[in-house]
This record gives sequence, structure tokens and C-alpha cells, in this order.
Amino acid sequence: MCFIFDTPFHIINASMSRRMKQLIPDNLTFTEVGHLPIVKQFAKQINLVDTINSMVASQMQLPPGQAVLAMVLDTLSGRTPLYRLKEFFHEKDTELLLGSEVAPELFCDYNLGRVLDKIFDTGTQAIFSQLSQNAVQRFGIDSRKVHFDTTSISVYGDYTLTEEPFKITYGHSKDHRPDLKQFLISMLCVDRNIPIVGAAKDGNASDKTLNNELLSNISKHMARHGLKPGAFVYVADSAFVTKDNLEKAESANTRFLSRLPATCNQCSQAVTGWTDKPTDKPTSFMLTTRFLSILVLKAENQRRLARPLRPVQPEYLRALNVDPMVLISP
Repeated sequence: MCFIFDTPFHIINASMSRRMKQLIPDNLTFTEVGHLPIVKQFAKQINLVDTINSMVASQMQLPPGQAVLAMVLDTLSGRTPLYRLKEFFHEKDTELLLGSEVAPELFCDYNLGRVLDKIFDTGTQAIFSQLSQNAVQRFGIDSRKVHFDTTSISVYGDYTLTEEPFKITYGHSKDHRPDLKQFLISMLCVDRNIPIVGAAKDGNASDKTLNNELLSNISKHMARHGLKPGAFVYVADSAFVTKDNLEKAESANTRFLSRLPATCNQCSQAVTGWTDKPTDKPTSFMLTTRFLSILVLKAENQRRLARPLRPVQPEYLRALNVDPMVLISP
């Protein structure tokens, strides 16, 4: 099929352009948001921004709570480095993602560095514990079973620190990079691996020693969640099973679950009754892959999705108990 026009093509093209401009507002913008509004919604539910703002004294134009939320969104967007956030937010709807409009220039490395310094001065453990307590209370998380483990974070470059909060050095690399220096992250988690205690440790610290240190303070941490000694179960890997750790657990009335080290003869005996079961809730990996295509159109103060949600996406939102409106509502 073909069409014959008696009007020159450039005139037709100009006419179509004028008509398109009439249909599309001049102030129309679009932003690829992906799964980030869902992350923002969970941050809102645990009161992340207000909690940090109330705990961290600051008179900066960029509130520390919003700075942390911005860094969280940046990290969970798939970007690895925690810098150049100014460029990251240049094409983002900051009102939608952060709750209010924030000039991207405020996310310069200098401002973020100042925020991190103020957070360190306040006490990272205190802030982290309060946010964890917010999450446990908000979502009714079962904290009667706690799991402890560590992971190594490999780093590059030289470090000339005068007052080291922890040692960046060589140690047992859990990501199989013994050629790189590292530090450790230790975490105490509840329910579905939700951390309630976390700390950065020396790169050559031993899990056996870290278990012992945590056992000295675990009753204090669990008391924040209304649990007395004996009311929770401490779960750890075989590094927990040492004479000192077992004695400390007994003296503190801490029930525990672990596995025997490979050096024990009983370790070779099979344990029956275990089955692999798939997760019944969306994982973070599922969110990053299932919501890649989310685009938001904005004109004035009105927002809408550029295209309808695919059938699987509302199912994930229902499983997370998240209203689809968070995708377009600040």
C-alpha cells in the first residue's frame, strides 16, 4: 500500500512537528526510576530520614538523613562507587525519590564527606541499632533467632590514616582476593537475614574472637528488642565452637545453634530431614531485575507511568505489601 501526497514532504513534516508540540507539554520530563521508589517507601516506613536527622547534629543545607537516603538509592541502583552522586541525581526526580526537591549540586563529594564525618562522630552503631529497632517494630520481625557472620570487603589503593577506626590489612579473604587488603563487616541478623547489629572490624580479625566479643554484649543488644537471656537462640558457623565461646555462652544463659568444626569426628555424621525450600517473597535481586523498565512522566506536579505495569510487577508489590502509587507519589 502506498500514499501519494500533492504537498511537499518538508511542509508535511513541519506540520506534524507543530502538532506534536501542541500535544506534548513543554515542561514534560521523564525519569527512569526502576525499583528505587520501592526502596524509598521502605526507608519511609522505618523512618530512616527523620531518625538520622534527629540523631546527627547538623546545620548543613543538605540534611544528613536525605544524604544517607541518596547514598542508599545510589548503591541499590547498581552503581558501585559512592561518589559522583551529583551526576547520578541530575537526571532523577529528587522530589519523587527523596521526598522533596533537592538540588543535585548539594550531593557533591565534599558535602557527603562532611555528612559521613558527622555520622561517625555521632556513633554509627547507635544510629544503625535505632534504625534496626524501627524496622523490627514496624514489620513485627521475629527476633528470637539471631544469626552472626562476617564478610570481607576488599579495597584498593594506599591508606594513610592517623587514627584508624579499624585496620585495613591482609587477612582471610572470603571473596577469594588474598592479594588485596581488606576490612571485615560483622553482622548480627534476625528473621530473613535482617541486620540489627553491624560493625566494621580489622581485616585480619578472627571470627572466633569476634564471636567472643559479641557474646559479651549480645544480652544488651537483644534487650533493646524486649528479649531476656535465654529467650533467643544464637546461630553461628563453626568458628563459634571454641572452649572460651562455649563457656561464655553457658555463663550468659545464651542458647545457641552451630555446626561442629571439620576437625571433630562427629562432623562426618549425616543430618537428615533438611530440604531446600524456595523463598516465598521477592528478593532484592528480583526487584532490581523485575522493575528495570519503570519510567515516570512528570508535567508540572503531576506524575504518571510511561507504560502500564507488566502483570508480574503488581504481584511483587502485593507480596511486599507496597501500594503501586509509591512509584509516582513523593
